Amino acid sequence: MALFWRRVTLDEVLEAVRMELAAREPGGPLAPELVEVARLLRDEGAGFVAGGPPPALQEVVEGIPDGAGVLDPRGRLVVVNKALDELVGAGRAQGRTLLEITRSGELGDAAERAIGGTGVHGEFNVASLEKVLLVTLSPLPDRRALAVLRDLTEQKRLEAIRRDFIANASHELRTPVAAITGAVETLLSSGQMLDPSARQFVEMIARHADRLSRLTRELLDLSRLEAGDFRLEIGPVDLAPTGRLGCARWAAGARSSRSSSTCSTTP
Repeated sequence: MALFWRRVTLDEVLEAVRMELAAREPGGPLAPELVEVARLLRDEGAGFVAGGPPPALQEVVEGIPDGAGVLDPRGRLVVVNKALDELVGAGRAQGRTLLEITRSGELGDAAERAIGGTGVHGEFNVASLEKVLLVTLSPLPDRRALAVLRDLTEQKRLEAIRRDFIANASHELRTPVAAITGAVETLLSSGQMLDPSARQFVEMIARHADRLSRLTRELLDLSRLEAGDFRLEIGPVDLAPTGRLGCARWAAGARSSRSSSTCSTTP
């Protein structure tokens, strides 16, 4: 029985065994090939039923750094690695479904879709484990699936802390920046005479106060953007003042550079 010249499926092997058995006389001896096939099928099947998967498959799953396991056609985890055991609790994953170990109906439905041939990738908030999991379910042959679970709980916590810090810092900066801006505008708009040097310094303070004000607004916009509350304000923008300001600053910088160069070359 020429079964081993190429990679064959389990259905082909079983069909060949049935055909060979049908051709045998009742009570006749089995061919050596059938004895070997029966032994292989018995060993593989007993391994999965008893919770002892083939060593090669267990080694592959152990090589995945995140929690990982293989789901059988019934949705049960027949192969799990140590990371998955640590994630859901030692001894809780082997032989159980994702629904049983997480109490998440969404994850249970996702496992059924993966076994049916549809891959799943997304974040799941698992209340029973008090964790946020990034779950990837990849279909495998013979109505099986590979499940990979990554714990995002700490990452999400740090992101929330950073987002809150940016929002709070931006709000706290707005008060002193507004006070500086108001004082500078009062000095520039008052009838008091300012000598040229003093006016130059006050105008510089005004420019940088305006810059700080823009930075605080941008930080607030960033926090809103990450929180999903940001709304775009679409409309015409007058770029002429920005262009004139940029040209003025460039000209001032060029004059300052020339003056410095002249001073440095003066004996």
